[in-house]
Amino acid sequence: MDFAGTWYLVYVLQDGLEIGVPYSIADYPAALNPATGGCRNLTGRANGDGTVELFAITSTLSQNGDQGADPNRLVTVKDLLNSSSLPSGNSDSSGNSFAWGHFQVLRTAQAGEVLRGIAFSPSASGDN
Repeated sequence: MDFAGTWYLVYVLQDGLEIGVPYSIADYPAALNPATGGCRNLTGRANGDGTVELFAITSTLSQNGDQGADPNRLVTVKDLLNSSSLPSGNSDSSGNSFAWGHFQVLRTAQAGEVLRGIAFSPSASGDN
């Protein structure tokens, strides 16, 4: 939140990330099951209705000896631009069902794969 040009941390979005909770990947050694350690490679878009959609690639923790090189995830979370507290609820003004401030997994990398970033590309309509 901006108070006269200074940004202050108001809340942290992490619901649904399951930080530190191992998850399994088909054809990946169970002894190396990764767990989400946080997010990186963040991008997002502000929508005209006062909401924002954030997309990120998770960083991973595991026993493989190369932290972050595990099969990781592409996640998204929705928030209100003018929020001054953790969001709650489970639908937007259009009736679309989701939980505000709750991360959802859009894609999980497969064994031998790691996701490295996310970006929007222009479309013919001008939307990102």
